[in-house]
Amino acid sequence: MGPRTLQEIELHNARLKNAHLLDEATSDIIQQKWIEGTDLEDIGEFLQSWAPEPYRNKPMPKGMTQALLNITPNSQAWAPTDLSNCIFRNTEDTDSIDDLVRALKNLGTTEGPTSQAKTNTR
Repeated sequence: MGPRTLQEIELHNARLKNAHLLDEATSDIIQQKWIEGTDLEDIGEFLQSWAPEPYRNKPMPKGMTQALLNITPNSQAWAPTDLSNCIFRNTEDTDSIDDLVRALKNLGTTEGPTSQAKTNTR
């Protein structure tokens, strides 16, 4: 196994570790937002704020929110597992747990998700 392969494995392991930590930190918040009736538009705004540069806070193509959540293209409903799985799949090792938690807590509020939800630049 060469040094590049070892480095890739270490990066993957760091990403998975952070994904698990984010899942633990966000699952209750996501469940609460679902109970409160947070709509798909708010979820889309969160995903836009969490996107890597140069896509952060830019409008997404129609159906992109559904695609990221792995739900049917015209669906307007989501489940907590949809968002949790999306976060788990797209987490980077440099994603800040505090920033992501703050952005999720702001879902459906007048503040909305912050532009700092994803601090890495991939």
